[in-house]
Amino acid sequence: MATQQQDRTQQIATGDYLVATLQEQKQSLINPIHQAGYELGLRTASSLSHQDFQHLEQVRPLAAAFDEEALKYLWNYLETKGCSRETCACDQDCAQLLAVRGESRVLFCQSWLDGVLHVWDLIKAQMEIDS
Repeated sequence: MATQQQDRTQQIATGDYLVATLQEQKQSLINPIHQAGYELGLRTASSLSHQDFQHLEQVRPLAAAFDEEALKYLWNYLETKGCSRETCACDQDCAQLLAVRGESRVLFCQSWLDGVLHVWDLIKAQMEIDS
């Protein structure tokens, strides 16, 4: 009985270690995609109008629920602002993940939106100070 308990304890510990290892690996894949999207958002914000910022601010609450259909709209929107999919996927590793995984594209777009809206929040704060 004690041996079975030890075996079970070892299995649980091994399982916990495996889960932690896989989570770390997943995070190491996600971080570059998030960073690339966010940085692109910071860079492309300068090409957006006041109306664009307001529109994207309204979309912000929906960003957590982005899916492949919403991405089609967002990619088209980005392309009208001079930001092609090829430009978005400038990093080779990031480009591979964006090409293969829908989740990666969703994360990239959510991060892009975060970057753009970070700039917008700074602009709004500055406008309030100047008023």
